[in-house]
Amino acid sequence: MAPGAAFDPLCRKILRGVVAELADTVRDALEAGGLDESNLRGVGVGAPGSIDPATGVVFEAVNIPGWDGPFPLAPALSEELGVPVS
Repeated sequence: MAPGAAFDPLCRKILRGVVAELADTVRDALEAGGLDESNLRGVGVGAPGSIDPATGVVFEAVNIPGWDGPFPLAPALSEELGVPVS
């Protein structure tokens, strides 16, 4: 299932934006440290709500309206950055 496929369109758009914003923030931090993406080996991420630590799937987040089902945050961010995310 594609990241956020079970969500209503607005929530799906918000979640895609969150993943893109997280990836941009990581890239900005690398640049500020004089590094580039080739220096990145992995990322750790946390989220409010119920999370499966083995898969990086967030099952609920009370701070995001329209949340309806699991969202694979770690896999989606990993795909965006090209490194492991846990």
